[in-house]
Amino acid sequence: MGSRKRKTVVYRPSTAKVFKRFPCPHCGRNTVTVEKINKDKGTATIKCSNCLLEKTYKGGIGSITENIDIYGMFIDDFGDVCTT
Repeated sequence: MGSRKRKTVVYRPSTAKVFKRFPCPHCGRNTVTVEKINKDKGTATIKCSNCLLEKTYKGGIGSITENIDIYGMFIDDFGDVCTT
């Protein structure tokens, strides 16, 4: 009698994670999220749920803009002002 045939394991490469929470420049916690992106109107809102730091961007939001791009603009505006 032969042994049972084992199933071969298929290894798949892991995909890169898309970050949804970012560190806040004011309070330092990972609570900054991009609330709304309206690519048709070119607006985006980013907000910290801990210290309620919020910014709305109008213009400069294109069809290929992602969350990290909005966060980069947010850090450019508040990174120098809010240091802990």
